[in-house]
Amino acid sequence: MPIACVDLIIHRTVKREIRVLLGFRKIYPYNDRWALPGGRIIKGESPRQTADRQLDEIGLRPTGDYMLVGVYSTNFRHRSDISICLSTCLPSPQELQQTKELVRYVWRSLDDLPSRLGSSYRKMLRDFKNRSYTVP
Repeated sequence: MPIACVDLIIHRTVKREIRVLLGFRKIYPYNDRWALPGGRIIKGESPRQTADRQLDEIGLRPTGDYMLVGVYSTNFRHRSDISICLSTCLPSPQELQQTKELVRYVWRSLDDLPSRLGSSYRKMLRDFKNRSYTVP
């Protein structure tokens, strides 16, 4: 049975360029790779509640505004995930906290993503980029 998850594209504009937040993952799956923040949907939780909880866990205040990027299926060796990818804008930098999953963070341009980025996250970011987002 697949595990339902929410993955978050947290973005902000720096010098008229969109940058996204990536965390370095230390647990399976995608251990020792860059990843989007996110996690499992807990029983009784809505995707919005999961997104708010995940933001809170890394030290960010939820803005309450999320856009659907897409729904993705990812197969791993021992399980499958169904991920609802949401995006949200972070208007100003905030201090980020390490978790048991993510041990450090970077803000990267959509045109300068790290090579050690999980393949499913790369798809999500490609779809996010291909939507007609404009820089204010």
